[in-house]
Amino acid sequence: NIVRVYEMYHKPSTLYFVMELCTGGHLGQVLKQAGGALDIKVAQQYILQLTRAIAHCHHLGIAHRDVKLQNILLESSNKDAQIKLVDFGNAARFTEASLPLRKIVGTTYTAAPEVFKQEYDERCDVWSMGVVTYILLSGHRPFESIDLPNDQRSRESSIIANILMGRYHFLHETWDTISDVAIHYVKCCLELDYTRRRTAEECLHHPW
Repeated sequence: NIVRVYEMYHKPSTLYFVMELCTGGHLGQVLKQAGGALDIKVAQQYILQLTRAIAHCHHLGIAHRDVKLQNILLESSNKDAQIKLVDFGNAARFTEASLPLRKIVGTTYTAAPEVFKQEYDERCDVWSMGVVTYILLSGHRPFESIDLPNDQRSRESSIIANILMGRYHFLHETWDTISDVAIHYVKCCLELDYTRRRTAEECLHHPW
């Protein structure tokens, strides 16, 4: 569930990657085509595959640091197409000695609170997995409220404030049909204290 790189070559000012072709679009496009939330069984399979991919990266000492809908592609438009995690431009290698990581990178709406505090480890990706899961199941972003300011800077500041306080809810109507065990999975990923948050490997053993 990670995009394959077949070859690399470079010219004086450019580095080229020959990569696996994924033709099914990213999950943001899939969600839009669905007109809202995904079927729970479909979302569950995507999240299982994503969790496996993240767990594999972490096992190799790599934190992705920008897990979001646009960086999760479908290999094809087939009904049973697998997801592929892409874009490791913000990724970082880590060892126990190199932690905590301190650089603020990634995308605001999926970034973990500890990233903004500039003290974090690979479990920032687990938080992002929780955000992706929330969106796929509900069709809404967890840390945006309907009264967000119109200008971009104020909007981002408001979202960051919500993330830092862990302020989100399950009040959208779509959650009425979602099981408690699925909601518990989201809550596990969105644990505010990253030192208490489950690892990606531990998430693979969650009942959901």
